[in-house]
This record gives sequence, structure tokens and C-alpha cells, in this order.
Amino acid sequence: MKLRLLGARRACSPLIALMALATGCNPDDAERMVRLGRKVTARVETLAADQDGGLNKSWQAICNGWQETTLAGRVTARLRWDKKLADAQIQVSATGNIVELKGSVRDPEQRRRAVELAESTTGADKVTDTLEAATP
Repeated sequence: MKLRLLGARRACSPLIALMALATGCNPDDAERMVRLGRKVTARVETLAADQDGGLNKSWQAICNGWQETTLAGRVTARLRWDKKLADAQIQVSATGNIVELKGSVRDPEQRRRAVELAESTTGADKVTDTLEAATP
């Protein structure tokens, strides 16, 4: 817990320094920034120290949500977001850690890109490519 609090203080230090630089050299402003910096540091320490609190729960929810997403869902999302595959019609299925790509693509380059993305997806050990590339 002490290490977590130390990390919180280190994380706040650059923020406090940036705020101090932004305010100028007026002694009143500097004092206000010090008070604000202390409040921010105290809040971060509270969030970091609370094992059952908001920050910890939010981070766990994000991590668990990613792990609970199916392998086929992760591959499908990656294929959808790739601009080179915008017009490709690819269906993804997964059994265990084996991903199967079905459907049609415009050319061999799209096919290679789809397989590359599927192979590099977390959890994919093998990719079965049954994609059909259109003939020119």
C-alpha cells in the first residue's frame, strides 16, 4: 500500500509543477496552487489506497470486460476497425484458441491483412483461412 501511495504522489508531481508554471510568479497564485496540489494529491492517494473503492473497481471492470470478450468478438472488432478491410465481407468464428475466417475479400492484400490481424489478436493461437479473394 505504501508503494501505491508513493506512485500516486509521483503521478501528481508533474501536474502540480505544470499548474505552478501556468499561473506565473504571483505569491498569492502560487499559494493557491500549492493548496490545490495538496487537495489533488490527497484525492489521488485516497483513490489509490481504497482497495474496494471506485478507481480499483473501475480498473478491474475494464480488465475483466476485455478478458470476457470472446476471441471471435475481438478479431471481428479488429477487422471492422481496419480501413483496408472496409469493403470485405468476413465472418469470424472461434473454437478455443483457433480462429476461422470465412467470406470474401477484394484481393490477396486484403486476405493477408485479415489473416495478419487475426493472428496477432490476443488469445489466437491458430488461424484457419477460408477467405475467397475476388479474381480480377
